[in-house]
Amino acid sequence: MDPLSHLVLGPALVSALPRRSTRPAFRRGSGVAAALGALAPDIDAVFMPAGWDLYLRVHEIGTHSLLGTVPLALATARSEEHTSELQSH
Repeated sequence: MDPLSHLVLGPALVSALPRRSTRPAFRRGSGVAAALGALAPDIDAVFMPAGWDLYLRVHEIGTHSLLGTVPLALATARSEEHTSELQSH
């Protein structure tokens, strides 16, 4: 998927979730967090200048694998949490 599709899909999924009165509303910025989370796997683009072979290895083994998904998701969640803390002050 290209980055533009990632950018659109994340917030679209958040907006498609049902909002029930029994569940607290999504926090402000959930769409932005979803967009960042959807773009996070493409962080490997920083390896492109080092060569296509290295980029593809990092892309397939690192950020776009089941093994790479966990640390990437944790890092994205932590950065969103940190951003939310900064905005609340």
